[in-house]
Amino acid sequence: MSIKINVENLPLSLRLLGIALFLLGMLDLYVSESYMLDIALLLIGLTLATTHQRLDINLNTKQYQSYYWILGLKFQNEKFEYQEINSIMCVQGKYNQEYGFYPRMKIKGTMFRGYIKLTDQESLFVGQNKKKEALMKKLEKLGQQMNITVEDWTEE
Repeated sequence: MSIKINVENLPLSLRLLGIALFLLGMLDLYVSESYMLDIALLLIGLTLATTHQRLDINLNTKQYQSYYWILGLKFQNEKFEYQEINSIMCVQGKYNQEYGFYPRMKIKGTMFRGYIKLTDQESLFVGQNKKKEALMKKLEKLGQQMNITVEDWTEE
């Protein structure tokens, strides 16, 4: 049984920009005759709209692979073996970001991250969210598919 997990997408603003560039390229292709610019807009738009990171876990062969999905192609498609999956865990982390030159804007917050814990002390990143409930819903669904308990480590 193979489980495919969509780990992370590009930010929503970049995906919307990709969709807008794709639609602009389609419209310009229909209206004008500048095919090179239109094809470039279409490719850039499709690339931004479809790029995401995936994790594929095969429970029968005990192998996993993490790869980037760009325009329907897999990149960094290397398979790794594992002995056993111990648990799925949710951890809490803090982030700090600074924007601008003057005045500098500082953004602080809490980010919740999900990991699959393997027996050989390796953890596979499953996803992150600013809302704990949304991430726990994703992890619970994954735990039901894999028949593994989900541990909440956000209080530690």
